[in-house]
Amino acid sequence: MFPNEQSRSREYPLPRRTQEDLGLDLLAGELCDGALSRGRIDHALSHLPADGETVTYRRRVLADLAAAPELRNALEALLPKLRELTVFSRSAADTDSPLLQAIRRMGELELYVECIEDLCSAAHTAPSASRRSEGLTALFAYATEVRDTPHFAALKEELPRMKEGLKHKQSVTIGINLDERFRPSEAALLSVNPERFEQSGVLGKFLDSLSVSPRYRVSAPLHKMPSTPRVPEGKIPLTPLFQDLSDILKSLGRTLERSLKEFLSIETAELAGIEHELSFYLGAYRLKERLDEAGFATCLPTISEDNGRRLRAEGFYNVHLALRALQSPRSGRESAGVEGADGEDEEATTAAAAASVVENDIDLGPEAGLAVITGANQGGKTTFVQGAGIIQVMAQAGLFVTARSAELSPVDTVLTHFPSAEGGNIETGRLSTELSELSALFESATADSLLLLNESLAGTNAGEALELAEEMLWALRRVGTRTLYATHLHGIIERLPELNTSSISGPVISGLAAETQWDGETMKRTYRIIPQAQQGKSFARDLARRHGVTYEQLVEQFSKRGLL
Repeated sequence: MFPNEQSRSREYPLPRRTQEDLGLDLLAGELCDGALSRGRIDHALSHLPADGETVTYRRRVLADLAAAPELRNALEALLPKLRELTVFSRSAADTDSPLLQAIRRMGELELYVECIEDLCSAAHTAPSASRRSEGLTALFAYATEVRDTPHFAALKEELPRMKEGLKHKQSVTIGINLDERFRPSEAALLSVNPERFEQSGVLGKFLDSLSVSPRYRVSAPLHKMPSTPRVPEGKIPLTPLFQDLSDILKSLGRTLERSLKEFLSIETAELAGIEHELSFYLGAYRLKERLDEAGFATCLPTISEDNGRRLRAEGFYNVHLALRALQSPRSGRESAGVEGADGEDEEATTAAAAASVVENDIDLGPEAGLAVITGANQGGKTTFVQGAGIIQVMAQAGLFVTARSAELSPVDTVLTHFPSAEGGNIETGRLSTELSELSALFESATADSLLLLNESLAGTNAGEALELAEEMLWALRRVGTRTLYATHLHGIIERLPELNTSSISGPVISGLAAETQWDGETMKRTYRIIPQAQQGKSFARDLARRHGVTYEQLVEQFSKRGLL
């Protein structure tokens, strides 16, 4: 996951609120196919690398997997074994029994040998010349180096012999003496046997065998029926007998431990940890493949550190919207007007799902790093803002992004403010709660942050909210924080020319709008977010002048008509 330990120590944890607002737990669930790797994937999405080197390092691993199906399939087949090895590694101290510990260790080492050999085999499915990623190259080099050591060869040779020895210890024989009324009176452990016992339900055969069985002699003393009235008649205490059994098993465990002593220094945890990382990459590829097959666009973005602060994507969409469309293809088909019998055209239903998700463009760069989005309610503003945040996280985590093309530079954090309508309480009020939350965000924001605001400052009247929003945008422009602000304050678009031409230097604030179209009867939402002209007072005055309704023009007209 990291090119070096120094990179590993430089991660930016995302605030919990950002993780929730962007639905990163849902995204992690889509990448994860096993409970063991869930924590690692959650961590990878919520702790962003601080440098482009780590991002590029991960992207190359993903690119190798995309380019080599045989390699991908070999690693997928290896995952279950790595997960089992992880379980072995975590359960090392689960038992105090020497025999069980030795058996567990032998099973762990056997699995370790299989994983190393499978990794070496996987390396041959994709020649080194076709691999560009340092991560996979280092992994296969590690496996090859381990396989070629004399210690590994000795382990591989010795394990089958030790396993064969265990096969001869399949059961124990317990002897029970009976009195004249066939009541158990004495018991002892007689032997350890190479076969498992088989049950017989015929009492007669057992009784017949009593007369022909050879006389048993035991080295350990028999545990006799105690002569005490407190013990029910016909029952013997089994604790001493089980102690005999435990002593025998301990003896067997110590014998096996001596055989394993030479290999106790082998550390499997390092290999077991690879399962989390491969799960991350393979899970990402599976999601990419699923989206690609359904007709959704995906790409590996360009990571730019030299081109200033940028978030640019063409034809991007919100991955959560796409996944919801895929989970309900029937509704997607109906909304797109695709007809067909059930089971007749599954391809058409996935195509309809892809068609129901609207793509958009975004470009926040050094020159225009802030954008205000206005437009009709439920017109796609929130989905747009959330989707932009997700592609930043996915790109910086080293993954593909849901876009046709993209270029992004790393951020130090992603900050979100998606207030709920129920925010605030009687004591504080919604506005007070919002301002407190925004204040906390601004304490963390830097010029290298990405700030996503969704209907912030909705807790007061439009006039006051507009004034507060202007001051907030002025400050953000001065710092240069990349910002997307979806708002109900339509009047702010008119104020953009003045905000951009003020004495404050910084990137330009652009205007975007959720598009609507008139179909002859009603205004329909297209869910496209398009550039909006920064009209403002200067635009309105120019338009008024063209129509002859400025103060000067009206006075002149009224004068000509003799009204003045």
